[in-house]
Order: sequence, then structure tokens, then C-alpha cells
Amino acid sequence: MVVVTLFVFAASQLRVLKIRISKYGQGRDMNDEQKKVVLKQLIAKHLYLIGFIKNLNNRTKYILLMEYLLSSVDLSSVAVNLAKETTIQTIWHFIFFLLLFLQIMIMAWTTNEVKLQSVAIADGIYNSDWYTLNKENAKLIHIMILRAQRPLVLTIGPFGPMTTETGVKILKVAYSYVSIMKQ
Repeated sequence: MVVVTLFVFAASQLRVLKIRISKYGQGRDMNDEQKKVVLKQLIAKHLYLIGFIKNLNNRTKYILLMEYLLSSVDLSSVAVNLAKETTIQTIWHFIFFLLLFLQIMIMAWTTNEVKLQSVAIADGIYNSDWYTLNKENAKLIHIMILRAQRPLVLTIGPFGPMTTETGVKILKVAYSYVSIMKQ
């Protein structure tokens, strides 16, 4: 849950940055120099978040890999036990199956949210008053838009990004394991 909390923190910080950027220059009487100072602060925060998420990915990608593999095996073994038994233990296996499913979906949702919020920053920039900026500030905004269009993803080891699609793939892998274990 600590890892999931870090993912939620990263996604929420990206969302806050998007909101701050979309409000940039609206309803304030600032000269070009003041706008430049605020813009540079927003750019510094964006760069910090990019570095934070890349560092978080480097430190947690193998944790996500182990979570992916173990959850697939756990889910399939519980599903096999659930299919075989007809006793009171069926209730416990069903509850355990639901908890494992929920754990996988929470992990997939939070990692997917980081990806979505990182791309949404470009939308936040577009919603700001970028068209009222001078040439120098407009160039900074343009660079920030280009940087924000590359999604920040959390990966499963060396294999690829963890998203909600990957969470569904875990369920498919677990179903494949169940098919093999039944035979």
C-alpha cells in the first residue's frame, strides 16, 4: 500500500499542477516579468514531478513485476480452489478472490492515473491564457507543452507500462493458469 500511496501522491501532484497551469494568468494584472517568474515556477514544479516519477519508476518497477506475477498466480490458485470446493470454505475463497481482484485493479488504476494526469498537463496549458503572453513566455509555454505530451508511465520491470489494460491482462493470465491447473 505504500507504493500505491506514492502513485496516488504523484497523480495528485500532477493534477494540482494542471489546475495551477490552467489558472495561470487568469484574473490577475501582472506584467510580463511577473508572468515569467510564475511561469518559471510552474516549469520547475513540472520538471521536479517528471524527475520524481522517473525515480519512483526506477525504484518500484521490479516491485510491480513481482506484484504482477504473484497476483496472477494467487488469483488463479484461488479461482481453482473456488471451482473445486463446495464447502463453507467457498465463501472465504470467494472473499479472497475479490480482495485480490481489488488489489490488482487499485494498482492498475493508480498507475494509469499517473499516465493520464501527466498528459493532461498539456490540456491545462492550453486552457490557460497562453495567447496573451509575450514571445519569450510563449516560447517557454511551447517547450512545456512539448514536454507534457510524453506520458509518464510506471513500468512492470523491463516489460512495459502498468495501466488498466495491464490489469485486465493479469485477469486473462490468471484465467489461463486456471485452465492449465484444472487439467
